[in-house]
Amino acid sequence: MPQCIFCEGDDLPEDTQECPNCGNKPFSGMYFDPEQYVRAGALEAEGKVDEAWALLYEEWLGHCDIDYFDDEMASEIQVKLLELFDRQPSLLVQQRYELCRQTMDIQFFWACFASIDTLKEGMKAMLKHGREDLARELVSDHASIEEQGRHPKPPHPTEDNITSYIALVRKEMENAD
Repeated sequence: MPQCIFCEGDDLPEDTQECPNCGNKPFSGMYFDPEQYVRAGALEAEGKVDEAWALLYEEWLGHCDIDYFDDEMASEIQVKLLELFDRQPSLLVQQRYELCRQTMDIQFFWACFASIDTLKEGMKAMLKHGREDLARELVSDHASIEEQGRHPKPPHPTEDNITSYIALVRKEMENAD
């Protein structure tokens, strides 16, 4: 039986609507309104791609909140954001950059590191759409996140090796094709 995502107390029956220990809705997705996907789809269909992204992005941020971290639901919403980006990349490159940067910040908060895989994924999206400037920014963002309060420092891209790291990621992209 599952546990409450807030207090991780006793196992609860799957039909529980309120945790008896903390009073919150106990399971992943219970604070999400699935109609948001319908609204985002309608906005995209109307050509309001920025608004569709903003709607989903706010939901994603809400599920990544420090006080309410619903990883399962946040991951589902992030998939929807990435699908929207894949359909409308020319309109959403800056937003995709912000999603990657925010993801690295969240990873650092919860796990004390920002994933190299997240960095590379974001860099590839930027480079694929001609935004080397944003790929460079991501490397810089990642380096500054990784420099925060950890000893010893794990190997990671730094301000000094941005160009060589971009070349490495480009090579990975070529090899993947």
